[in-house]
Amino acid sequence: GTASYGTDKFVTVSQSQDKNGILNIFQLVGHAVDGTDNMEFVVEGPYNYANERPGYPVLEKAGDGKVGMIYQSSPSSSTPSHILFKSIDLTGATPSVSPTAESGQQTGIKVSSASMDDSFFPDIAWNSQLNLFGVVYESGSAKSKKLHFLTVDASGNVVTEAKTVLDDDEIQVQFPKISADGDGFVIAWEDFRTIEIGDAGPVEGTPSVRIAQVDDKGNLKTLTGTAEIFDPADNSLLISNPYVLEASIYLDVVTKEAGKTYGVVWATQTAPLQIYFSEVTIDNGTISATVQKNISDNNLNCDTPELIYKDGKYQVVWTEKESGNYKIVTAHN
Repeated sequence: GTASYGTDKFVTVSQSQDKNGILNIFQLVGHAVDGTDNMEFVVEGPYNYANERPGYPVLEKAGDGKVGMIYQSSPSSSTPSHILFKSIDLTGATPSVSPTAESGQQTGIKVSSASMDDSFFPDIAWNSQLNLFGVVYESGSAKSKKLHFLTVDASGNVVTEAKTVLDDDEIQVQFPKISADGDGFVIAWEDFRTIEIGDAGPVEGTPSVRIAQVDDKGNLKTLTGTAEIFDPADNSLLISNPYVLEASIYLDVVTKEAGKTYGVVWATQTAPLQIYFSEVTIDNGTISATVQKNISDNNLNCDTPELIYKDGKYQVVWTEKESGNYKIVTAHN
């Protein structure tokens, strides 16, 4: 995970693995980068391979040199996994992590539902209007996957308890992403519901990308949209075209103008992998999206896109593989 906390200042957190005899020693390690300076600090751990291993850290700036981090406590469903929170204070001479790291155990604040032992793939967004982080994550397995939402303050105190936003055994949802949206949030995710448009016939089990709004309590906001691509059951809009290409688990969403305009990017699953973009608008309660557009090289495998909106432009970063070598590519409108 990466977040900026000032001009030319960034903080990253990643999982580190080292050998200690026959044991694999894991920890979450942070790096505060200020110009050419790179300060390393421990966020969680260390702990050996036999213990649960936290991972999938996602960072978000809360302002004034404060960063919130959300992550999952275990890498797979073979051991219980919860969603944990830590704050990183970068205002002092050295980074300060709260709760502090301890050897052999996880100290993050559990924010996911206490009854869920299978919570994975969280995302986090800071809403400056609400002074709260919005958090989304998935739980369950196979077709029983659900999407959940909660809010926490900058210290990790839960304000809105984990709420199930999408729960339908006929609709598999996973890998949610979240962005602040005025008095609430906007959420995008990978979705497996059956789609049928016009005379083209049904498409079943093909992953696509959908988007919806929630308020600060996790309630879906009421919208309207074009039949066949808008579902009034959960007020969500289909963005990608499952008749053309399958959407992958890698997607991102950003707010251009709260309550009105959003950008969404995603990668495809079929080689060569491509990066697609669509802009979503809401006008008087009606949600619509532009036709998906390929913004990457048609002949190369492109993956893991991330999206921001800054200085009046959408800016996208992704990885690109050519002749066995990877590089990072950026583009803007």
